[in-house]
Amino acid sequence: MIKQTMRMEIIAHEAGHNSAKSFVHSGSEDGDYEYWQVGLQSNINENIYPTIDNTMGIINDSENRMYMKIIK
Repeated sequence: MIKQTMRMEIIAHEAGHNSAKSFVHSGSEDGDYEYWQVGLQSNINENIYPTIDNTMGIINDSENRMYMKIIK
């Protein structure tokens, strides 16, 4: 069970990078998308799921919206 959870968290983390062009780690440790923060940017177990800010960033990313499709 632990391995499955970790795989899902890795997938969530990597999906966050691909969800909006602005979601890139700066490497400066003081930016707004750093590994130590809670949300899609995190690499800490159980802190990796999207925050409201992550979700809004994905929706508001203009380049991302060009390729979005809503499938019913």
